[in-house]
Amino acid sequence: MVKINFLIKTEKLKNILSTELKNYFSDYNIPYELYNHSSETQPNDVIIHFVELLTDKEIVIAKKLIKQFGNSSVIFISNREDLVFESLTVHPLQFIRWSKFKNDLNNAKKAILNYIEKNDTVLSFKSGTSIIYLNTKTIEYIESYGHYLLIHCVHGKHRVRDKIASVMERINNKIFIRTHKSYLINPIFISEFYHNKVVLMNKKEIPIGRIYKDDFIEKYKCFESRGEMQ
Repeated sequence: MVKINFLIKTEKLKNILSTELKNYFSDYNIPYELYNHSSETQPNDVIIHFVELLTDKEIVIAKKLIKQFGNSSVIFISNREDLVFESLTVHPLQFIRWSKFKNDLNNAKKAILNYIEKNDTVLSFKSGTSIIYLNTKTIEYIESYGHYLLIHCVHGKHRVRDKIASVMERINNKIFIRTHKSYLINPIFISEFYHNKVVLMNKKEIPIGRIYKDDFIEKYKCFESRGEMQ
């Protein structure tokens, strides 16, 4: 889930950002919600902090936020262009200047989308009467049986009504490797593999189907050498 955290004192600015982001995420079908300090964050959450930069104190706050939340980034909004250089110590995703608000905001939207696509793919699944959102980085492997999938994650497993082919389409087949008609594996969790099976870091053994073997070996070697799927 993408969560937006506003540290904005100017109410008008907060309302503008809320509306713009709502429309932008809706256009790209990205699930998101406003971060609530009373709610817990989940391992698969991506958090974007919008910080109104009034003094250098907000830079200190931003640094603390980055340390507090593992998968997060900061976007500064300010008319204090003299603080731009100092703010770079936080490695912000974007700096929105009041003097170029519209242009910088559009660039910030694109930067958020790129950040999400580069660092995380959040998948939604129907589980019973509810919808669950899972970050692909937390998924170890996906197992298919009948009309259902069993999604094995770092923090547990989920049974959902879906198909492997549908999952591969939604992630553009760039993250997981198919080893068998019934299995998709996240390569970051692979410990070793043999001619007929893959062994995950949790010692789980996944079969390698004959027709998937060559493709699996090619993609996994590519993953090892470049650290990414082609």
